[in-house]
Amino acid sequence: MASAIVFILHIIFIFTIFFIKKKNESLSSAFQNVILIIILFAIAWAFITMIVNQLIEPQGFGKEFDRDGISLVIVTIIESIFYYKYYKKDLVTEAGKEIQ
Repeated sequence: MASAIVFILHIIFIFTIFFIKKKNESLSSAFQNVILIIILFAIAWAFITMIVNQLIEPQGFGKEFDRDGISLVIVTIIESIFYYKYYKKDLVTEAGKEIQ
């Protein structure tokens, strides 16, 4: 269940960034950002899975939160911090002012 939620959040995030970048910059910039997100997700997931496999038993913390789910949640937390800082300038309020 945790894995499905993480993948859905990533898909929503990819579509959001794609449309924001397409609107503010260009179509090629939007595709570049999507590729960046996919590559960073894949590399981070592989790296964190390697670490989690050494630290946690195969069953993890239950049927729905096994090692893969744990590594996906950790990747999502790390990516959230990174993407917040990276895309901070693209987040705009309803008034049209940048978030400070």
